[in-house]
Amino acid sequence: MAYKDLNAEGRVLAVAVDIMNHDEFCRLGGITNIGRNMVDDAMPTAATNGKDKIFGRGFVMAQSRKQLRYVFAHECTHIALHHCTSPYRD
Repeated sequence: MAYKDLNAEGRVLAVAVDIMNHDEFCRLGGITNIGRNMVDDAMPTAATNGKDKIFGRGFVMAQSRKQLRYVFAHECTHIALHHCTSPYRD
């Protein structure tokens, strides 16, 4: 199925797999599987709580695959570098 035909959840999964399969960005592959990769209608862009990665549905649908890969890697990097200082809460 083509990227343009995927729903938001499918697009997030597709870019996670892209990152895991990339020669250099595969270093973030383990982090792509930490926590949940969630799509939330109320989220305007993307965020992380230090464990989960949350993406806004409208935001995801407006991004090209390349743009969403960057955003996903960006959120993974926040987790890798422990940029979230508040403790994780459910």
